[in-house]
Amino acid sequence: MLVLTVADVKNGIKYGVGIDEFCTKYNCTTEEFERRIRGMFHSKAESILGEIRASERKHRKDRSRFKSGKMKGGSMVPMSTFVAAEPEETEKDTSDAAPATQCDFELLPLEELRIEEKRVGDLAVANEIEYQTLLTQHKEKLGHLREIQKELIEIEDSFKRKSDEYRLVVTEDNELTEKINAISESYRSNMISLGTIRDRIKVLETVTLYAYDDGSITIIDGPQMEFDDTGADEYFPQLVTRPECENLTVRQVKLIAKVLCVVKNAEGPTAVLFDSESVDKAYQSISTTIS
Repeated sequence: MLVLTVADVKNGIKYGVGIDEFCTKYNCTTEEFERRIRGMFHSKAESILGEIRASERKHRKDRSRFKSGKMKGGSMVPMSTFVAAEPEETEKDTSDAAPATQCDFELLPLEELRIEEKRVGDLAVANEIEYQTLLTQHKEKLGHLREIQKELIEIEDSFKRKSDEYRLVVTEDNELTEKINAISESYRSNMISLGTIRDRIKVLETVTLYAYDDGSITIIDGPQMEFDDTGADEYFPQLVTRPECENLTVRQVKLIAKVLCVVKNAEGPTAVLFDSESVDKAYQSISTTIS
């Protein structure tokens, strides 16, 4: 399938090729041809289409006139012998020169016609070589475009996969965040409950002692414990000089010293009840001030 190029269109205008002839050569409808022209020339498309129609009308009149004329010797020159070709570049720019017509050739002698035949033939060969070169480049570009299109499709597929993966990870992370928040709230609630329980355990684990005036001590509530009164002998001299012990007996002062050391050396919380109210009052005052 032939590919329509800008050079083809300009040569067609130069030699009066009409739209119908273009459509026949390039195997397309009039609408498809005009669409190709608009794709190639954009804003100049309508002007190009106008030039094609005007050139076709002009050359149709010329051809009609030439059909009535005969070359020397009475022979007619068929239109099919004319080959459309670009003029050669010379030191002087002849790109805008008017194309040779059948009438011009009728006036040339045989020798010059042969020279002209070679020139035009060489141009036609050059056109064919350039056409094939450009067509090869065009096919290479199409191949490159197909490769790029394939890469773009792969990139699009990869982007879609990554987008789906991103949305999945976001969804999973949102679920994890909800679980983390729920566990955090549960942790706070459990810590509050744990503090309450521990406070209650401390109350239940408190050992309640009962101190008698005769110097004995017994456990009346809570778990069993050892009575360690180490240091009582050191406390006694300090206690006898305190005003709280002025009205107490020596045995009662020794009892206070003993209880102070038992409470100090105990591993858990303790509470003490005394048989004597006066001893209890003295103990409560002393226990908050003595070290």
